[in-house]
Amino acid sequence: MISRVYAYIAGTLLLVVFVAFRIVKHKDINRTVLISCFILYLTAIAAITLFPIYYSHSMYGAGKTLKNAVQLKPFRTISPILKYGSNKLITEQIFCNVIMTLPFGIMFPMILKRRKPYICLPFMIIFPLLIEGMQLLLGMIAGTYYRMCDIDDVILNTLGAAVGYIIYIVFSFICSGYYSSSEKS
Repeated sequence: MISRVYAYIAGTLLLVVFVAFRIVKHKDINRTVLISCFILYLTAIAAITLFPIYYSHSMYGAGKTLKNAVQLKPFRTISPILKYGSNKLITEQIFCNVIMTLPFGIMFPMILKRRKPYICLPFMIIFPLLIEGMQLLLGMIAGTYYRMCDIDDVILNTLGAAVGYIIYIVFSFICSGYYSSSEKS
């Protein structure tokens, strides 16, 4: 088993190198903090969604096949959870999938320095597809399918990123109005 600790170590090393580079090049501290937060966020997402990696059937995933590891019918897992699931299950499976990508929708346009939907929204679909694709790929490489590549996760993650993007747009609008009105005073 490859533990989540390795994801955190890799993310920390990437962060240290990034910050050192930005300091040496005398880059803007605010932007450095923003991108550092984004690196920490991506590290946590990788640790949560991709790790631990099991590489033996006896460890986990025995009996699961590639066919069982891929779910491409929309709302196949969401509908039963909403209909029959407990509050705990709804929170874990639906709410957490939405909340998980909300920071992406807020931070990504800030990093791009663009807030146009036609630029940001495709990435909000690509990001969850990458997560699910990596889960499937890691399962194929390791030979164990302990995680499911689920279109419902893509839908919920995309929804979370879109909600984050809307929050970003609203706060950008409020802040730009606040700063322009305070400059006139």
